[in-house]
Amino acid sequence: MDLQQSYAISTALIFIVLSLVFFRGRISTLFTLSEHRPEESPYGSTAQAPSFSLQRAFASFRAYPNVVASEVTSYYSKFNSLRSGHRRVALELDYPSKIEALRKCNAVNSDLTRGICEMARNEFPELTSMNTKSLPIDIARVRESLKHLVRDWSVEGARERRTIFEPILAQLENIPESERASCRVLVPGAGLGRLAWEVCTRGFDTTSCELSFYMNLSLRFLLSPSHTTTTFQHRVSPYSHWWSHQRSNANTFREIEIPDVLPRRQPNWTILETDFLGLSPPSSPFSDQQPFVGYDFIVTLYFIDTASNIITYLKHIHYLLKPGGKWINLGPLLYSNAVLELCLEEVLRLADMTGFDVESSSRLTVPSEYTADREAMMKWVYQAEFW
Repeated sequence: MDLQQSYAISTALIFIVLSLVFFRGRISTLFTLSEHRPEESPYGSTAQAPSFSLQRAFASFRAYPNVVASEVTSYYSKFNSLRSGHRRVALELDYPSKIEALRKCNAVNSDLTRGICEMARNEFPELTSMNTKSLPIDIARVRESLKHLVRDWSVEGARERRTIFEPILAQLENIPESERASCRVLVPGAGLGRLAWEVCTRGFDTTSCELSFYMNLSLRFLLSPSHTTTTFQHRVSPYSHWWSHQRSNANTFREIEIPDVLPRRQPNWTILETDFLGLSPPSSPFSDQQPFVGYDFIVTLYFIDTASNIITYLKHIHYLLKPGGKWINLGPLLYSNAVLELCLEEVLRLADMTGFDVESSSRLTVPSEYTADREAMMKWVYQAEFW
């Protein structure tokens, strides 16, 4: 064998080895996809996930009483900074009593946040020894959760819920009751869980998914038999910190009782406290040949505009649905720190490109509010889109 033949044989062997390595890698990847079990989500993760962590939410609920107490001190400082003549006018208006009303509302809300923290320590014992002083806190998200408690679990929130829930529930109620137990519905971005609870009580196999522990801890508090035992047990004053656009102090400082119904965990309600983008399609209980079948319905309520990249959301919704499954959406397009900010036409085109067939006959524009103060002078009404 001459040198040229040896070189040719060596080159061929190297080519064969490299080819085997390449195709083995491709086959392994294809098998992973066919099993729907990638080591990481195929569409990444939510960019702001650390901001909603259990530790930061707990630290924020824990800090709430001290933060709002300092705000009362700040109001008194501003009052005392008035010139004597103006201070007399403010006294005639009984302005100090307004500050004292805020103090009382803060005490009501602080009782609730302390209860949430107590529940959190019971259910997450590692929080007991955690040093929260070094963690950033977000009182705005605590206040947001208080407003969500009212929207989802009070009589006062019923009107807002009815507007945005009814189109969704009407679609689901087209499914015969006899078929609902085997019909899987996913509600991502479920917040305080009322919509998922409504779906669950109608007999569907329901999964709710929520990333934010500001929401998750508040929902756990309501679901806990140790902390919420009856309807209307807790009080919350969700608007007391916001003095703009108020008609009266009675409206500003009103207390609202929660919950209007007593929610409990149900066998057909799976609650996931995780990133929606990390979910895999559910498995089939009937077939080993097709272990992953997907959801029958995915319901997104005021959700898709929370994406840092809306393409990832739509692709992941498509990935999680079973063949022939349906995506039900209702909400606006209020973007925040998004990579892409698409208009409605572009979203619908993206849905088509992703593989969805949007039924034009089902589309509606639904004027709706979001955790609104119904007694306030200002109304922010979204022209939410439903399909």
